[in-house]
Amino acid sequence: MATSRPIPIGTGSRRGRVHLPPRAPFGWIDEPPGVNRLLGIQWLVATLYPGTGTGDIRAIAKDFCSRFYHVKLSDAQLAAIFAAAH
Repeated sequence: MATSRPIPIGTGSRRGRVHLPPRAPFGWIDEPPGVNRLLGIQWLVATLYPGTGTGDIRAIAKDFCSRFYHVKLSDAQLAAIFAAAH
């Protein structure tokens, strides 16, 4: 059985492989618990498995905010949400 070596701490960040989810209007993954986690799952799939057919995450986020928060995001607002994430 093959064993894997532990990856040193910091390796992912040096390689640019650390992803931070958007946090507006609330955290998409961690807190507070709520409907944003539904959007967070879609963001995770789009980030970790690009091109898997989940669709354009920006369009999904825009539709999500419209349906759940009754807010029509402008392109500038959407860009600001995604700019804060890495």
